[in-house]
Amino acid sequence: MPKPKATQDTLTLMVFAAPAGRSLRIDLRRRWIRSAAVALGLGAVALLALSVDYVRARIQIADLSRLRAEHGDQRRQIESYLQQMEAISGKLTELDLLERKLRTLADIVDPSDSPAASGVGGTSEPSTGKSGSSDSGARPGVGGAGVGGFGAALPERVPLRVHGLAGEAFAGLPEAVETRAESLRRLLARLEEISSRLRATPAITPPEGWVSSAFGRRLSPFSGRREFHRGIDIAGRKGTPVLASADGVVGFKGVDGALGKTVHLRHGYGVVTKYGHLDAFSVERGQRVRRGQRIGSMGNTGRSSGPHLHYQVEVERRPVDPRGYILD
Repeated sequence: MPKPKATQDTLTLMVFAAPAGRSLRIDLRRRWIRSAAVALGLGAVALLALSVDYVRARIQIADLSRLRAEHGDQRRQIESYLQQMEAISGKLTELDLLERKLRTLADIVDPSDSPAASGVGGTSEPSTGKSGSSDSGARPGVGGAGVGGFGAALPERVPLRVHGLAGEAFAGLPEAVETRAESLRRLLARLEEISSRLRATPAITPPEGWVSSAFGRRLSPFSGRREFHRGIDIAGRKGTPVLASADGVVGFKGVDGALGKTVHLRHGYGVVTKYGHLDAFSVERGQRVRRGQRIGSMGNTGRSSGPHLHYQVEVERRPVDPRGYILD
């Protein structure tokens, strides 16, 4: 085979093999070299591009896996939030039922929805006399619309509505919780006020014994004339404990004219109780006492025909029949 002639467009590569002295001649055309160089360059660029795409794909796959994991975590977290929201919604429903029961028990309703309750205690007709007057109206703390005379309605509650798992349920939940909390705070304040008034309302017989003289007009055991008795007389043995009929503060302790040794208790809300003809005191002026606490002992001091307690209840400085305040 004839060898190509070397030209300026040909690159000859001679390879000699020792020691035989053989040689190998390779003639390479320049355009072949240029084509091979271009092909190698293009191949390198393509390989580099493929490598970059591969790395990018691996990164995207890793990101996708991470996003899927995050999505799963977020989904589980959202489901947990939804379950918590449903639980809170259920608790709010329970609170709503409890609040309704408390309102029913305390009779805290809209006055337009229920008629005012009649008062308890006192006589059906007032009695008057030269030496005093009687107010036979309803007992403060018991009569009137609602317990303790509290019949005013509280603001209407905004009902909680959770529509499945809708987004608006999340938005409305904090407002519903705050509305319920505010309503319960007002209800608690009203119940505390009612409880305070009930504790300050006379409700027990101060000493053990029997009523020897009722409230109202009677014949005086001393003059034989008709007079107005401003309380009731409870007879018993000398030294019988005399108890406070309601929570209050000792406003007076001392000798009160014909009543002899006397204790006055101020209960608030315009209510005062008086305990006369005591034999001894068990409290001091200004002392706060609780219902059922001993304040003295039955005696025969002052103008008295025998051991007994003169028990008097005043509302707004007017005497009322104490029997309307004895529930035991």
